[in-house]
Amino acid sequence: MEITYAISDGKGGSATSTVTVNVTPLPDAAQLGTGSGTVKEDTPAQSTASGTLSIVDPDAGEAVFQARTNVPGTYGSFSINPAGDWTYTINNTLPLVQALKEGETRNESFTVLSADGTATTVSLTILGTNDGPVANPSTATTPEETPVTLNVLGNDSDPDGDTLTVTSATVDPAKGSVSINPDGSLAFNPAPNFNGPVEITYAISDGKGGSATSTVTVNVTPLPDAATISTGTGSTQEDTVLLAAGTLTITDPDAGEAAFQVQTGVPGTYGSFSISESGNWTFTLDNGNPIVQSLANGDSRTESFTVRSVDGTESTVVVTILGTNETIGAPGTGVVKEDNPISANGTLTASGGATFVPQPATPGTYGSFALNPDGTWTYLLDNPASVVQSLGEGQTRTEVFPSRFPTAAPAPSPSPWWAPTTRH
Repeated sequence: MEITYAISDGKGGSATSTVTVNVTPLPDAAQLGTGSGTVKEDTPAQSTASGTLSIVDPDAGEAVFQARTNVPGTYGSFSINPAGDWTYTINNTLPLVQALKEGETRNESFTVLSADGTATTVSLTILGTNDGPVANPSTATTPEETPVTLNVLGNDSDPDGDTLTVTSATVDPAKGSVSINPDGSLAFNPAPNFNGPVEITYAISDGKGGSATSTVTVNVTPLPDAATISTGTGSTQEDTVLLAAGTLTITDPDAGEAAFQVQTGVPGTYGSFSISESGNWTFTLDNGNPIVQSLANGDSRTESFTVRSVDGTESTVVVTILGTNETIGAPGTGVVKEDNPISANGTLTASGGATFVPQPATPGTYGSFALNPDGTWTYLLDNPASVVQSLGEGQTRTEVFPSRFPTAAPAPSPSPWWAPTTRH
């Protein structure tokens, strides 16, 4: 650029000349448009926003943009080419995106530059949607015939943090029943005698249209089922019926447990008891037992024995013991004679092997009598006694001594009498 100028010396002298100025160019700022767009979570048709930014720049070759590709943002990624064509793609895998609820919005902006560094902005609006809940399988264990509460929501979740509810639950009725508690847990009650795995299917809802289904598998562990056992009764009678027998019945749902614990010769008060694995039982009266022999006619006693099945279930066998009166086979008799012989002996017998009350040298009128428990007796004449020596030839006298059974039982009956005889 040339500038012409004139100068003067003030005395009439003047001159002209020029000055050339070189004006160097400066970049002119580009004029850029702005951009905006909207995307929506989990909505394929609205997963990308795009547009074209305008640009005007007087500077030659600078009406273009600095290209950027897949610039990461908070909710997605942004790209722009030199011509100003831009795209934004929401990243639905990001937790922040999935946490957006229905109706929620978030904003994201990206700065773009022209070739000369002039900046402008592309603004994006991210819209949230309702995310369905996630229902996960779970397991539990309960003993047979024992109800259990199942917290199925404990491992379920909702990306939006919505409150979840259980809307339905089903189970095979042959394996049990299920209901929904007010707190969202499930109440499962196994069917009687059922054991093994059982699958419960349930559905959950987030209350905003989202739902999911899953299962909870309950392992019902077996427990021993109590056996059902009949009771047994029988009767014996002293000296006559010495054996009672019968068979108990047993049922048990548990395999291999419908049997009895064997007992052999279990002693009782009046006899002994045995039972086989199959339930055949016997009671043998101990007829020689003094307690048995002390029973009088019409007396009765009961004896109970506890039996057990394989699993320990108990039942009882009750035996009635009836008494009878013991009798001596025949009265004992003997003959003694003044001066010689002066003693007599013998043996009394009683039914059922009963024993006698011993009598050690019981004095009588003419002599003394002794009786042992086994029934052996002895009579000894008191030969020097005046009542003996006063007997004339051919005179006889009779002396009677009673014998008795023990009184271990109420109201025993006396035995017949023993009667030795003396003569002169």
